[in-house]
Amino acid sequence: MLLKSVVIVMAVIIVALFGVLIFYNPAHAPVVPPGAQPMLSADGKLAVASLHDGDLVASPLTITGQVTGGGWFNEASFPVKIADGDGRIIGTGVAQAQSDWMSTSSVPFTAIINFKTPRYATGTVLLSKDNPSGLPANDATLSIPVRFK
Repeated sequence: MLLKSVVIVMAVIIVALFGVLIFYNPAHAPVVPPGAQPMLSADGKLAVASLHDGDLVASPLTITGQVTGGGWFNEASFPVKIADGDGRIIGTGVAQAQSDWMSTSSVPFTAIINFKTPRYATGTVLLSKDNPSGLPANDATLSIPVRFK
């Protein structure tokens, strides 16, 4: 009787682990360099995995991350800008959802932004919540200071 119970418990564990392997999609997990945490927006919904404070960047800049809990995308995208040390916009583009953008689970995104050669060695990458309403209460931005090559 005890042996039968142990076999049943082991079978349940194996089936559960098999289910995790089938449904886990590593493409949805952010890619974060060892020891680095993703950059998070104030609302905690936007996580940028490929860019960190003070990173050295060049054009074109590829940015990856994920949105969890929804609200940042509109029609599967949100705007991204790159500003130089004076705050002048030197590049714009969009972060594009890589899966169902209307989901409240984690949705990976990718943005490729071309920018002009900056006048200064430092600047800022600005990721903004798409806000078609224009209401200030719906605004959110993640600013990441960068250095230019």
